[in-house]
Amino acid sequence: SDLPKNDTVPFVKEKAAQYMPVDLYVGGITHATGHLIYFRFFQKFLKDIGWVNDDEPAKRLFNHGMVCDSNGDVMSKSKGNVVNPDDIIKKFGADTLRTYELFMAHPAKDIEWSDSEISTIYRFVDKVYNMFNEMKGAKGNKYIDSVAQTKIQKVTKHLEGLEQNYAVIELMDFATKLNKYPSEYAYKIFLKLLSPFDPAVSEEIWSKFGEKEFISISKWPTVDVKKINSK
Repeated sequence: SDLPKNDTVPFVKEKAAQYMPVDLYVGGITHATGHLIYFRFFQKFLKDIGWVNDDEPAKRLFNHGMVCDSNGDVMSKSKGNVVNPDDIIKKFGADTLRTYELFMAHPAKDIEWSDSEISTIYRFVDKVYNMFNEMKGAKGNKYIDSVAQTKIQKVTKHLEGLEQNYAVIELMDFATKLNKYPSEYAYKIFLKLLSPFDPAVSEEIWSKFGEKEFISISKWPTVDVKKINSK
């Protein structure tokens, strides 16, 4: 039996092989001795005794940077220099906080928290939300349809490369172009690209279009080469 209460084996090899190794391990450098060493030790032990097939538990390791205060010190509860996310969420909303954290810098670099710059992202999220009425039913033109294809390529590439900050920059540029050239088609593509960063706002706007399926489980947009304008 492979039920949780099985007292004869620690796990079913065939089922474990479906999930291991994991595609990506993300953690701060401070976790290297606290988590990663043991993570790898147990995998290698299980490999030696024949319970798993892979020598490493993860295909890829990514060490993210740390968030620092204005003095350059890493934020931590023990130092008492953390920014309370609840306070930020009450003032700006969870989507703004999430997008700002991903926009601040490349994930591998240390970043300095700035209360002033978060307002820039708040205005962006607010603008995106208020664009709905202008975008609904808008036919757009060949230019903005072509821009949408370019943004699919760039945002997808940046997300796959863990360059979320560059992806947000592309989305901000996309929103600016949509303001000038309204298009329901391009706006819906924009919302799908935005949804990993601003899930609540994206879902709400998506539902206002009458879409029945959650945007979070909808198909990721693919490039329509016929709409790419080379001129």
